[in-house]
This record gives sequence, C-alpha cells and structure tokens, in this order.
Amino acid sequence: MADVHARSRLLPMGLSRWTAAACVLTAALGPPDGAAGRLEEGLEAMRAGRFEEAELHFARLSKESPSAPEGPFFQAFEIWWKLLDRGRERPGMRDAMEERLAEAAARARLLRGSSDPSERERGSTFFGIARLLDAQSKASRGAHMAASSSARQGHRALSEAIEAHPSASDALFAMGAYNYYADKLPAVVKGLRFVLFIPGGDSDLGLRQLEQAADSSALFGTEALMLLAHIHSTAEPSDHRRAVGYIRRAARRQPLSPIVALGLADLLHDMGQLRASRRTAEEVAGSLHGASGYRRDLARYAEYRLAASLLESHDPLAALRRIEQAMDTLCPEISTERRRWMSLLSAAAAQSGKPERISLWVDRLAPGPKEAAAAERRAEAARRDNLAPGRALALAEAAAGRLDEALRRLHALREHDPLDTRLRYDLGRLLQEKGAFDQARPHLEAAAQGKDPELAGWALLRLGWEKERDGQRAQALPYYRKAAGMRRFNFQAAARDRLLHPRDDQPEG
Repeated sequence: MADVHARSRLLPMGLSRWTAAACVLTAALGPPDGAAGRLEEGLEAMRAGRFEEAELHFARLSKESPSAPEGPFFQAFEIWWKLLDRGRERPGMRDAMEERLAEAAARARLLRGSSDPSERERGSTFFGIARLLDAQSKASRGAHMAASSSARQGHRALSEAIEAHPSASDALFAMGAYNYYADKLPAVVKGLRFVLFIPGGDSDLGLRQLEQAADSSALFGTEALMLLAHIHSTAEPSDHRRAVGYIRRAARRQPLSPIVALGLADLLHDMGQLRASRRTAEEVAGSLHGASGYRRDLARYAEYRLAASLLESHDPLAALRRIEQAMDTLCPEISTERRRWMSLLSAAAAQSGKPERISLWVDRLAPGPKEAAAAERRAEAARRDNLAPGRALALAEAAAGRLDEALRRLHALREHDPLDTRLRYDLGRLLQEKGAFDQARPHLEAAAQGKDPELAGWALLRLGWEKERDGQRAQALPYYRKAAGMRRFNFQAAARDRLLHPRDDQPEG
C-alpha cells in the first residue's frame, strides 16, 4: 500500500484515504426535499466502492439542497480520494476539490449562525472538517500561508463544536486526526508552526478522540477505524496485529466494500499471512468480475495483491500466469501502475525462467525509458540464471502438495550449483514444511547469511520459529529481531509481529 499520508505537509490527515467511510447523518438534513435519501444513496454507493454513482448522488444533493454543506463536501471527498489513492492525480482535480470545499465551508458558516444548537454543531463540524481538508490540500502544493489560515479556522470551529458538545463524535474524528498528525510532524515543520500560528497537536489525545469517533460517530465511524488501522501499521513502532483488528471491525460494518477488504489484504500481506491475503484479494476480484459501477483500478489492484501473494508464496509460474491474465484484461492505465505491474511481472518472469515475457511486456506497455531499461536489465540477468526454469517447476510441484517430487528436483539442481542461495532456501523451506528440521537447518542458515534480503529475512523467521516450536521463545527472539531490523526486507512487519506476539504457525514466505 503506498504511504500517501506520510508525505503530506503540515496537516497530513483531514480524513483517511479509504472512502468506504460514512454511515448516514439523515436527521441533520431532514426529509422535505429528499436530501436525506440522496445523501444515504450516495454514501451507500461510496461504501460499496461505486464511486461514479456516489459522485452523481452528491452532485444532485449539492444542487437540490443549496443550503446543505454535505453535498459539496462529499463531492470534494470523492476528488480527494482520487488524489490520494495510488497516484491518480490529474490536472485541475485539486482546484476542483478546493472549490467544492470552499462552497461546503460557506454553507456551513451560515449554519453556525443558526438559533438551533444542533444546526450550529453541524455547521461547526462541516466547516471545521472542510477547512482542515482544504489546509491539507494547500499545504501539499506548497501554499503554506493559505494552508495555515485554513488550519486555524478549521481547528477553531471544531474546538467550538467539541466545547459545546464534548461527545460530538463526528467533530472528534477530524480533531483526532489533526491532533495526532500535528504532533507527528517533522521538527523542521513544527518550527514553522510558530511562524504560521498553527495550533499544536497531541498524539495521545488524538488517538483517544479517534477511538471515541470509531465507537460512536454517526458519519465517520468506519473512517476512524480505517485511520486507526493506518496509524498503527505505519507508526514507529508499528503493530500490524492491532491494525488488523481495527480494519476487521471496519469490514464488519461494511461487509460489501472492496475498499475495506483490499485494505485488509494489504495488511495481511505485510504481516506475511500470504494465504489469508490471497484469499481476501481473490474474493474481491471474484465479486468485482462482471460487476458494473466499480472503478477498474479496484479490480486491477485486487489482481495485483493476489499475484504478489502468489509470488511471495514461492509459486512464480502461477503468479506469472495470473499477472499476464490481469494485464490482458485490466491493463494498467497510468505510469505509476505500469511501473508497479512491470516490476511484479519482471520478478515473476525471472523466477519462472521466462525472461522473454519481460521483453514482450516492455513492448506492449511501452513504459518510460528508465523503467524499460530496468526491465531489460532484469531480463538479461534472468537469461543467465540457468537454474530458474527447473526451480520454478519444482516450486509448482510443491505448491500442488507434491513435496517429495519438488525436493527431488531441487536436489538434482544443486548438483549444478551447490551454493545457489535461492536453492538452499527453497530446500530448507520445504524440508521444514515436511518436518525434517535437522536437514532443513543448514540450508536455512546458509540462506540467512546470503546477500538476498528477502531470502535472508524469511530464513531468519524460519530459524526463529523452529526455536519457538521447541518451546525456546527466548532463543527465537534474536532471529526475529534481526529480521525486523533488516533493510530491504519487505516483511519486517511479519518479524515485528512474531517479536511482539508468540506464534505457533510456521512462516509462509
């Protein structure tokens, strides 16, 4: 998952990236002109991932209820999701979003002058959230003075709403996000805060406010859960198990949302729970197949997560087939996606002993010069790997449950290159899965000392697990600790999870 939040400036989070957010605030709008129903329909579509349908509902709401801030606010909310989700920014999108936020804030400002306390609270809440989101957008494009003005206005409005109603959980969501991220800013940006007169933050208070919003917010409860999952999976130190707990709660609220499900698949993958990640992504891909109203990038990302989990599970031939099928039917549309898919395909093709597939897709996708050159270097290296075709066939046998045949093939390949680190790791992994621990250990120790960080990291986890399996958790921890601190090991979260929590299941990678 791209860490878009960590790169934001000044106000990195007005709302979370996941748009499967809102439950319905029907009482605030009232039924006379059907506005409540329009909002409910839009939010239902949004939660289900039917974004174009949601945008139409919010546009009609904005037109049909010209005094309600919800219409323009959720129009902006849709655009903001596109800006943050996997690099989909287009020229003019940010301007359009800020224009809709300005309209939402103008409508909310009028509500703040109402004699009705509930309307005043609604006005302060939407004014505050709109201004904080506007501040984030302006800060991300370097307009720090304008961002600071929006931040001050938003913080003041939300403070008023919470002061008048301390349990105003919708306002607590936005204020909690502000407090957490304002406290986590880099020191150089915190120094600017005094120049720009931006209110400070309190991360502990922010987390408590987000917890309260997750429990009771009528509008942003699911959103708060997704944000808490993001925080706990990216904070230092991270706790992915806790993050998974939050996202599972969100999935129970939104069982039909592919957005929430893919967020869960991402976290499970990072934790090394590859089978569960693959099952979740496969369910999403199946539910989106042939369905209308969903953005193609949702189905494409489900396929990507599924194929990546197959590859990390050491079945490169199956991964390559899945990647090529997906790229045939759901071809990546923008440069960031093309780079992601080209990198995955190159790895699968190299490990499958099929370098010609890399060159074929370079021709078809026509990536930029740097990406094309990198892919061709990968293809050239793959051409020199004479063991890859036989190793891939052995791994396919293992994936089908035929461990003895897989081990026979791998032992035969070792006669050609007894020092090959990948062969040593695969032998150790399969022998360990078979229960032949004494035979597995030397191969895993050799892989742990090798230069490939992925193989070394997984070998350390397996060596640690063997100790833990024997009841020697204290002896397992040094292995987990070393893997957790290993640079360029993509599954440090899996190592940290084993470091924090006793586990009796064998590593999967």
